[in-house]
Amino acid sequence: EAQANVRVADPTEYDRIEKIMKERIANKLISDCEVSYTLLRQSPPFAPNKATDELFEKIKTIYKNELDMDLSPFRSKSTMESTFTSQVTIAIDAFGMGGVGPHSLKEGVEVQYIEPRLYLLARTLQETMKGKMVPLGKK
Repeated sequence: EAQANVRVADPTEYDRIEKIMKERIANKLISDCEVSYTLLRQSPPFAPNKATDELFEKIKTIYKNELDMDLSPFRSKSTMESTFTSQVTIAIDAFGMGGVGPHSLKEGVEVQYIEPRLYLLARTLQETMKGKMVPLGKK
């Protein structure tokens, strides 16, 4: 038995994966083996949207202008919180502390990113509450 956690940015990828899996299991290398699969479409996609991209540009500007640091665009294919949130509002996947070995026994935070990321989060909240980042409730 084997398992895989499949996450997508575009829901049509599920269809593509399903087609490939059907083709692969139809052509068994060992004829007397039983091969089956189940594709669970559990996580919604974290699809790009204009409002999220616009907000990210504003966040990136704060990071550069106030901290002289660059923030690279990061859109996870699917993180549970972001994918569900992105279905109803803007979701930014850039406030993490920055680290090594995500989701492993050796996962850790890079200390040099703690202060700037907390600062960025606080400044983003300040500007959002002033109505300067994005109209609240806009997707």
